Amino acid sequence: MKEKTLSVRELIKLAKGRSLVMGFFVMLSLTLFFLIDDVIYYLLAEEIFHFKLGILPKFALAVAIFLANLLLALLVVKAMLRKPVSGAEAMIGAYGVAAKSIRPGEIGGWVRVRGELWKAVARESIDSGESVEVTAVAGLVLHVKPFASNS
Repeated sequence: MKEKTLSVRELIKLAKGRSLVMGFFVMLSLTLFFLIDDVIYYLLAEEIFHFKLGILPKFALAVAIFLANLLLALLVVKAMLRKPVSGAEAMIGAYGVAAKSIRPGEIGGWVRVRGELWKAVARESIDSGESVEVTAVAGLVLHVKPFASNS
């Protein structure tokens, strides 16, 4: 019988899947730990501050804390699964200011986007100081359009 060898890409996918499952179980176990911890805390608080809660309010409080921690764990897992956006894709839709006038079709204009100066091209005239929106990225040149705010 021939053994199948896994490629590097398959190993990375397998490791990612396992780490997400392990992360979920870690978050679940932490949630359960905090549930038990909170119940013990409220029992001690009753002794120290001399107030009594019935069994139903204690149970409701424990369930509410458990659900809040579980929701937090799910939000963390969701954030872990989100693909990071960087590079050219992150620039599209960004806003900036024209640092030098831009004439239609010419790559002579400059814009300041996210604190950096970029060469820019536009389909219509944009004067220096006008707000712009990035519509595309071609190499190190940003395609921009005037940004019309609705204020």
